[in-house]
Amino acid sequence: DDAEGQRLRAALLFANGDAKGGFSALERANKLDSKDPDTFCEIAQAFLRQGQVESADAAFAAARREGPDATCGRVGELYTQLPGGGRGAARTLKDLADKAPTVWDKAFAQVTLARVLLGAGAVKEARAAADEAVRLAPYNGRAYLALGLVAFKQRQEAPAREALAKAEELEPTDGLAHLALADVLVRETAELPRAVEAYEAFLKLAGGAPEASRVKKALPLLKRRASR
Repeated sequence: DDAEGQRLRAALLFANGDAKGGFSALERANKLDSKDPDTFCEIAQAFLRQGQVESADAAFAAARREGPDATCGRVGELYTQLPGGGRGAARTLKDLADKAPTVWDKAFAQVTLARVLLGAGAVKEARAAADEAVRLAPYNGRAYLALGLVAFKQRQEAPAREALAKAEELEPTDGLAHLALADVLVRETAELPRAVEAYEAFLKLAGGAPEASRVKKALPLLKRRASR
C-alpha cells in the first residue's frame, strides 16, 4: 500500500516483459496517491512504450499540473513533440539537464535533447547527448534507443544495431524499440528472420502506433523473403 513501492514494482514488471502487470501496478500507485507527479511520469513512459503519444502527453501534463517543478513532466512535454522543437527546445533541455535533481531526470533530458537535435539535423551534437544519456543511465533502454537512432543516422549500422538490441533487451515491452531495431536489421538479408520477429513484437506491443500501418503492409513480403 505504498505508491513508490508500486512504481518500483511496475518498473520490475516492465523490465521482465510484463506490460499488463506494469500498467496494473501504476494504476495501483495512482490510486494510492492521485497527485504524485512521479507516478504520472511513469504512466506517460508506459504509454510511450505503446506508441500512444497523445495519452503520454496527457500524463506528462498531469505531472506538470501536480508538480510544476518536476523535471520529468517538463522534459516529457518536449519528448512527446518529437521530432520538433529545434534549437529553442534544445536550449531548454540543456538547462533542465543541468538543473535536474536526479540522475534519472538528467538522463531523460539528455535522451530528449538527442532526439530534438537529431530532428534538427545537428547529428554530432545529438550523438554527444545520446552518449551522455547512456553514461548517466547505463540500464535505461530509452537512452540506448536514442543512441541507436543517432548512430543509424550517422550510417554506423553496427553500433546502431548494438545499441538498439540493448534497448530491446532493457525495455522488452517498448514497441518502438523493437521497431527501431527491425528497421536496421531489415537492411541485411541474413538478419531478415530477426527483423520479422522484431516487427511482430512491435505490432503486438504498439499496434495502435502510427507506424503500424506501414509495418503491416511490408510484413507479408518480408516473411516470404525471410523463409527463403
